[in-house]
Order: sequence, then structure tokens, then C-alpha cells
Amino acid sequence: MTGNRSRIIQAFSEAGNALLETYWSSSYELVNLHDIHGFYRFNEDLAVHVQGYPGMSKENKMLVSMRLRDYKKMMDIRAKGEVSVGNEHESNLPFSWDADKFFPYDDSQLVFEINSKAARYLLSR
Repeated sequence: MTGNRSRIIQAFSEAGNALLETYWSSSYELVNLHDIHGFYRFNEDLAVHVQGYPGMSKENKMLVSMRLRDYKKMMDIRAKGEVSVGNEHESNLPFSWDADKFFPYDDSQLVFEINSKAARYLLSR
């Protein structure tokens, strides 16, 4: 496993644990494929999909994209088995991340961004 890959997995895992401890997230799942996918569930309807790119990350920063997803729709798409994990794009909500961003390999800024994204969506409903 490359250094970037293991640092992204560690940051995503620490972010998931921090979100669980603050009761913001009810569960999280990490999937290590070509990229690293973190799925942070906020309620029965909302999940935040965070994708880390080891090959495009730098020694001191990870490249990350983030999308809000309809959790039930995402799980329905997965159950059909037509796309690989992380590619359930039909479940993306319109209130999603604008572009890929670089983050330090520290979970605190990542947790803040995940919480902010979910909170803004939930408050807009």
C-alpha cells in the first residue's frame, strides 16, 4: 500500500470515528478500491460520499471529492449490482461539492467539511 493510500485511509477512518463520537453520523463505511471511498451516513436518507485519490494526492495533502447522496437510492443501486461501489451517481443530490479539493492528512478539516455539507443540506430542507 502506498504512503498516500494508507494516509487517506487513516484520515477517512479517523473522520468516521470523530463523526460517530459527535453523534453527527450514525455509521460509516470505507471501501479501498482504485480510490478510497468513505460513506458517512447522517440519517435514513442522507449519506456523504467522500472519495480520496491516492495517485493524485501529494506528500502533505490528499485530493478529495465529496458528494451528498440519497442513502436509500444509493443502496438500491448497489443491490442491482450494475455499477461498482462509489459509482452510484444517480443517487447524487443536487447540493453537492463543486470541485475536488486538497486537504491535509488530518481528519479535523475533513470532519468540518463533511459536517458543514450535511448540515447545510439538512437545514435547507
